[in-house]
Amino acid sequence: QTGEFDNGVVTNVRPVMGDFYIRNPGWLIMDAEINREGDLLYYVNARFSGQPLPDESLLGMAEKQDSTFEKLNSSDDILLNVNDSDYLVYAPCISSDGNELYFTRIMKGMFITDICVSVRSDTIETFSTPQWIEIEGNFVEAPTLTDDGERLYYHKKLSGDNKYHIFTMRRE
Repeated sequence: QTGEFDNGVVTNVRPVMGDFYIRNPGWLIMDAEINREGDLLYYVNARFSGQPLPDESLLGMAEKQDSTFEKLNSSDDILLNVNDSDYLVYAPCISSDGNELYFTRIMKGMFITDICVSVRSDTIETFSTPQWIEIEGNFVEAPTLTDDGERLYYHKKLSGDNKYHIFTMRRE
């Protein structure tokens, strides 16, 4: 969905148009992230079949063309190392320079989440093999990076109250 944000209110809410949707039963866009310039959409297509977790998920990239987003021809190649069929991937977060991609990952058959980062030196290159960011806790997910790249925000469940709490860590 997209809309206009003004003075604390979102109006004119409507679907984001484009060719990046998988229009088959069970598929939906689970998460999305827009780059700083607003012209590149990182999205997650996820297929559900009635279980709490998706059966599969794929991260993709679409470029703004007038008022729609069209899947990049190079999306599959750029995200080759991120879209591993052994994992579910979701909650993408792109750095302001476009060279660091943070996301949440779950190994299929497990219920353990990790936050990972894949990097590249140029925005047309393939992202690297994901590197796990060591964060203790249960259900660690949903990374968000500050514009200067110095802080990473995420949430995780605390066992005492079984609720999600927001945490932050500083880049070393």
